[in-house]
Formats: sequence, structure tokens, C-alpha cells
Amino acid sequence: MNEIVPRPPRVTIQALGCRTNQYEAEALGSMFLERGWEVVSEPPWDLGILFSCSVTALAERKGRTILRRFSRRSPECRRILCSCYAQNLLRRKEPFPEADLVVGNRIKYRIPLLAEALLRGEPLEQYQELPGSPGTWNSWDPLFLSRLLWHTRGFVKIQDGCSHFCSYCIISHLRGKPVSRREEDIVEEVSRLVRGGCGEIILTGIHLGSYGGGSGGEPLGRLVQKIGRIAGVRRIRFGSLEPFSITPDFLTMLRETPQFCPHFHIPLQSGDDQVLQKMRRGYGVRDFAHILSQARRIFGEDLHVSTDLLVGFSGEDVPSFERTLKTVEELGFGKLHVFPFSPREGTPAFSWPRPSPQEAEDRARRAGALGEILLARYASRWLGRTVTVLVEKGPGREEVPFFQGHTPHFLLARLSGSARPGEERTGMVTTLSGGDLLCTSHNRGVCE
Repeated sequence: MNEIVPRPPRVTIQALGCRTNQYEAEALGSMFLERGWEVVSEPPWDLGILFSCSVTALAERKGRTILRRFSRRSPECRRILCSCYAQNLLRRKEPFPEADLVVGNRIKYRIPLLAEALLRGEPLEQYQELPGSPGTWNSWDPLFLSRLLWHTRGFVKIQDGCSHFCSYCIISHLRGKPVSRREEDIVEEVSRLVRGGCGEIILTGIHLGSYGGGSGGEPLGRLVQKIGRIAGVRRIRFGSLEPFSITPDFLTMLRETPQFCPHFHIPLQSGDDQVLQKMRRGYGVRDFAHILSQARRIFGEDLHVSTDLLVGFSGEDVPSFERTLKTVEELGFGKLHVFPFSPREGTPAFSWPRPSPQEAEDRARRAGALGEILLARYASRWLGRTVTVLVEKGPGREEVPFFQGHTPHFLLARLSGSARPGEERTGMVTTLSGGDLLCTSHNRGVCE
């Protein structure tokens, strides 16, 4: 009689929000694989895990929708909610029927053990959290990404937490105080990813510039230089970098690292000084412009700087919004990420008077339309020039095969021909599609 071998448990994992969540989700997936689980994207699954976001009320609603979808698509599954929305729920610990477990920040490394206990039917408290308030935490959540599951570029988390406490932001209250990952663990993880074929490393964190606890970004600059000396690393870039730590010395350290990509995402949030002061950002428009001037002086005028805008904030009247649009255009940004203000309970700005939601949405649409113009304007400087593309998507079933990926300046480029994800190819930019580059590939349709 043949013995029936039980199948391994199956888990599906989704991530909303920031690149830190994307890293943590992929790292957790690799940890499940090492424990013998299957990580799947199609049902049935035994467990659904959501890395949630709490930046806006809309992000929290999306989180609840995804959790309900887990059960609709696989009715017998159990569900775990983690990351910032989970930590926000932990502040009240009200019944939350959408998840079997709600796991707070800094203890996500425990999720595989909790999941196995959950599937065995062991009694567990719905809310799982680190003792003390986030403001007292000084521990690192030891997730480790041993292999890439979903991305061709490798997100590597090196920092967590933020103590800046902008008046609108709930994340400082949920992620805990700043903590940096051990350098040797970062180097080991990067080395393993590169050996697995990863060509680009994106360093991520909640307040990336505070890595190492130093001022002026020098510890982060030294880390970039050390990563650049790892054999096989072809590209290094940042997720998002706050302006507070950007200095000429720091920029020079990055510029002297050949693999560092000439693209920065630096959140501006508003182009009006009074609004920035109410946001408690810690800089004015002239400060920000000076930082960009330094960066372009060191990296050259081709440097791509993208940014975030938060519109409809308290104190933003029509003239201040118009000043923001003017400032954004004068500063020469490429890509804009625009968000209408979403008041978060527990922050100072929650109860402040503000423009109506309709006004905020209208301003977001106007700013978004300007962003499309600015990105196309920046992309146009590459017409007729040769660009290098790290392939992220190979040919599909298109009539004319093409592959696509990002240039070092973080523009999406599409080239005719065939190539595998992870390869680097070059092509001549002949046409634009908005802010995307359409290229003529070298070597009879296949780039070299």
C-alpha cells in the first residue's frame, strides 16, 4: 500500500506601500521556502499574509479588501496581517475579523513560527506585538532575503524607524525609533543576492539617511562604497532619501562609487514655505533648492531627481498651491508622486482645518498632470542617445517582441528583440512614450 505523502503548506504573500514592505515580504517568502513551504500566487493556499500600509485611510481600506479576497479565493485559509496597519490596530486592539493574527512591527521574523502554530490549531492571541511602545524599541527585525522571488532588482533593508515626526505622518508612531542593520549582515545579504544573479541593489529604509546614526549621511556613503567593492554588483541606488542628510561630502562619496546610479528620490511634499513649516519638515524651499543644486553640480545636469508631493494639507490655500506648482517646475524634477492629504488619527494635523477632499483631489490631478509633463521633458534629453537597460521583463506574446527595464537614471526603456531578465543591454533612444524611452536595439534587434 502506497503511503500518502502530505503536501507542503502553501502561503501567498502580498505587500502594499513602501519599498521596505516589499523587501520584508520577499524576505519572509524566502524564509518560508527554507522551512519547506510553497510560496504561491494562485489558490488554493493555506495561509495569506499581507504586509500593510497605514500612510492613508485608502491604504488601510485596500488592506482589508485584500484580506477578504484571500478568503474568497481560498475559503479554508488562515490570514495574517502585519506591518504598519497592523501596528496601528495594536494601539486599540479592537476585534478585527479580517485576520486570524495581527502582527506588529519589529517581530515579523516570528511569523513563520506563528504561522505553523496557527495551522496546527494552537491557541494564539490575535494581537502579537513587541513589548513597550514603538518609541522605546531599539531592536532590529532579523529578516533575511536569501533569494529573489518576485523582483529582478534586489531590495535590501538597512534601516528602520523614524524620529522626525512630521505633523501629518503616522509612520514615526508605528515603526519605532531609528535603528540600523549590522553592516556585516548587509554585506552578506548583498553578496548572496549577487551570486544568485541580481544585478541591482536598492537600499531601503524608513528614514534611510539616518543609517548609522551619523550626521551628513557619511555612514550611508561608506556603506555604498563597501557594497560597490562586492564582486558582481552592477548597480546601487536608494529607495527614498530625505533631504536632511544630503551634504556635498556625502554626494561626493556616492559619485566616486561607479555602480551608484544617478537618480535620487527626495520628498519635497510642498513648494510653499508656510505649508512646509506646518508640516514640520525642517527645511524651506531655498534649502531644498540648494541641495538639488549641489547634487547636480556633483553628478551633472543629467541627474534625475524625483519627488513626493502632499497636496490639500492644512494651510494650503490657492496661492500656496500655485507656488508649489511653480516651485516644482523651477526645480526641474522628473517623476512626481502626488498624494492628497489623508488625516491620520494620532498626528497633530489630524484635527487641523484643511481644504475639502474634493479640492485636494482636484489639486492632486493638476499636480499629477504637471508631473507627466515634467517627466516627458526630462526624458526628452535622452533622444538620440545610447542608454543601458537592466532587463526586468523579457518578451511576451507581442507581435513584435521587446524587452524592458530601467536605465541607471531610472527611466523605463523598451527595446526590440529578446533578452532575459537580469541581463544588461544597450540601445539608441529614438522615440518617447510620455516619460518612457523607446529604443532601437543593437545587433539586428538584440542589444549587446
